[in-house]
Amino acid sequence: GPMAFSFTSYYDGELGPGIQRWIWSFGELVDRAELAALKCLTNDIEQAHLDGGRRKFNLDPGILTLANFVLATGKERAHRVYLDRGIFADLTLVFQGNTYRPLEWTYPDYADARMTELLNRLRENYKCKLKEKGLLRPR
Repeated sequence: GPMAFSFTSYYDGELGPGIQRWIWSFGELVDRAELAALKCLTNDIEQAHLDGGRRKFNLDPGILTLANFVLATGKERAHRVYLDRGIFADLTLVFQGNTYRPLEWTYPDYADARMTELLNRLRENYKCKLKEKGLLRPR
């Protein structure tokens, strides 16, 4: 279900107040190499649904792995790695001590305990999918 997005007013001017966030995950595994293409696709979807030149929603794809959570962005910063087509990988969380942990640049909403709890649950689902496909290597 939706989660209140109350960590910043950055999007209020464009999307209005009272923003709700939804987290969706793919039913099937997605190749990490597709992150830039996914961000370009979500940018196209946002553009196709503009209302008076303003976005109705903001779509930010990410890739969750056993080791980290990476978001795709079009904004270059020192800690972001260029992928392709103007898209950068933003290392947002790292998995340490049985949970995802924020970094100094992690957005507050992704550092929030509710978000990391959700991502930890998604990680367990991901782990099961890797096992089903024989892709989880024993330590």
